[in-house]
Amino acid sequence: MTNGANLAAGSGQVSIFADTWVPQTVGVYNATGLSGNASSNLLTSAPAGQYVVNIYVNQTTGCTTPSPGKVALNLSFTDSSGAQTKNPATLMFTSGATTTGASLVYSFWQATSGTIQASTTYTACMTGTATYDVHYTLTRVQ
Repeated sequence: MTNGANLAAGSGQVSIFADTWVPQTVGVYNATGLSGNASSNLLTSAPAGQYVVNIYVNQTTGCTTPSPGKVALNLSFTDSSGAQTKNPATLMFTSGATTTGASLVYSFWQATSGTIQASTTYTACMTGTATYDVHYTLTRVQ
């Protein structure tokens, strides 16, 4: 057995017996109509392993004068270097209400048991108040 797979061949057929890991959704955070910072623990006491987070964010209300308005998408976890807070994407607000959105997939390694947290950092517009929705789905893949 190598890397969880056993290949056996005979009579022109190949059989694959795998001791595989089935990816599991282990955390979800959905928030709508936000106009400030937000955070949620996606998974507390997360075991060591590889994780993938899918993030979707969209602006639901525009600003009158957007600059410097934005929302940063953050993810906190612990890898072999220690505690990490990563900002895989930032959504810049516009004066339009529903035309701005983004999705992304971010992969990381959780080295020790600990909390995996999703958060956003909101920067207000010059004038007007932008609102946004954010959705995080955390999947353990190994």
